[in-house]
Amino acid sequence: MSRQSELTLENNLITQLNGLGYQSVTIPDGDALVSNLKTQLET
Repeated sequence: MSRQSELTLENNLITQLNGLGYQSVTIPDGDALVSNLKTQLET
């Protein structure tokens, strides 16, 4: 089993999630985080 850096693992996970239809979001501050959480819980 090969060793991978944490950055490589995170990037691979993001790539896999994008392939499954998940979209990345930009959350610049706490208010945006709360807004995104509310949106996710309401849908």
